[in-house]
Amino acid sequence: MMEMHAFQNAKQLEIPSLVGPEKPAAKDLLAFLYDMSVWTKASPQIIVGGQRESDVLYALFRGVAFVELDFWQVFGSELAMLMTRWKIDAFTNADPTQESVWLALEKQDATLYGRFVCELSANRQTRPGH
Repeated sequence: MMEMHAFQNAKQLEIPSLVGPEKPAAKDLLAFLYDMSVWTKASPQIIVGGQRESDVLYALFRGVAFVELDFWQVFGSELAMLMTRWKIDAFTNADPTQESVWLALEKQDATLYGRFVCELSANRQTRPGH
């Protein structure tokens, strides 16, 4: 049975848009994955899933830690360009709480935001200082 998780926005950062192709090519997605590999100094495990109508590609980077602001500053514009064709989110666990963390790029009106969203735990509804 799939367990449902409740998330709450903790932070958001406005992301500048890059002028890129209207429909990015697969090579642009591969370039992003390569850039992530170089930045994290890790090789991802690639998992393909989904159904024909909604194919999903998972890139699992194990043993990687980073500050979400750094992630958005380095990859925000690149993700904004890719967003016209693919939805790309990042999920991880926050130490030491092991709460799920979701990094998502979302469009609100004409502005793009990089969001840092935390899972609401049963014991704590918000994370102090965020």
